[in-house]
Amino acid sequence: MIKPIIEGEKFSLSNTITFMLFKAKTISKMVAIVFVIFTLYFFLKTPSYTSRVSFYTNYQEDMSSSLLSKIPSFMSSGINADTLDFSISNYIGSDKFLLDIVNRNYVINGKSVTLSHQWGQDYNNFFLLNPLKLASRINRYFMYAEYLTDEEKKIEHAATVLFHSLSYSEDRATKLHHISLKIEKDNDLAVDIMNNIYESIVLYSNEIVNKKASEKKEFISNRLHEVKKELEGFEEDLLSFIEENKDINFSPSLTLQKERLQKNITLYNQLYFTLSDQLELAKINEQDNTSPFFLLDAPDVHPEKNGLSWIKGGLFIAMISIILGYIYYGFQYRRELFRF
Repeated sequence: MIKPIIEGEKFSLSNTITFMLFKAKTISKMVAIVFVIFTLYFFLKTPSYTSRVSFYTNYQEDMSSSLLSKIPSFMSSGINADTLDFSISNYIGSDKFLLDIVNRNYVINGKSVTLSHQWGQDYNNFFLLNPLKLASRINRYFMYAEYLTDEEKKIEHAATVLFHSLSYSEDRATKLHHISLKIEKDNDLAVDIMNNIYESIVLYSNEIVNKKASEKKEFISNRLHEVKKELEGFEEDLLSFIEENKDINFSPSLTLQKERLQKNITLYNQLYFTLSDQLELAKINEQDNTSPFFLLDAPDVHPEKNGLSWIKGGLFIAMISIILGYIYYGFQYRRELFRF
């Protein structure tokens, strides 16, 4: 006979232990069955690996000695307007990045193939044990636009698989970035993909720097041409002024006009030489292939497989099974166990 563990407002520990022992044998059998199923799944499932890379991006060129700081703002406007925030998080989620990675060639099973071909062919494969992945794949399959060809669907599927396999984090204080990639079966492929991921990020960063340097070079060239014309104009004005006014030293007004013309010439001379220096720097940056990225941990594969170990997973499954088992029987015998 089952005795109540709560009667009125009183809790009975002895009755609780009695009830637990009453169903201990049944729950033990259930736990054993679940543990066997988990064991079979653990040893039969496809192993997955994690490839990782970490790098710093906190390098900044020291521009404190730049002559631009000495130029009046109205003259240097636009010279330093070439900054561009580069978000790695946004980049690795972009189509440009994903398509770049999945359309590169990799050696898989001794053959050189793209991820679009290797992963993309599963876009209409619905033989999945994981119900959540199955539901997601079915939903994505029926959501493809009608105008897409099979090849385009394969590329899109491969890009989606890559996106969901990536994990990114950043330490904003130190600018240390971590990227990891989970992949099944092939640990060597995981390293190859991660190498290409890091290379793609570096190349895109350089592309931004070179592109902005090219734009800066064009702007400075145009500004240098304008400054040269204005400088030559001031020099012509000063020459004409001197030729027309022989007695400058005897006239305070003429002396003041001459000093103003010389001041403009001096100022534009300084601006001209500074712009010339900046033009040379822009030409160097346009061809600069160096990178502000510094590797901390090169792409490699984590020595352990993904997921819980057999022991930890087994203990976790056993605990969940015991808790759910007693919740089920507690609900089944609720009238006998709980009397308020």
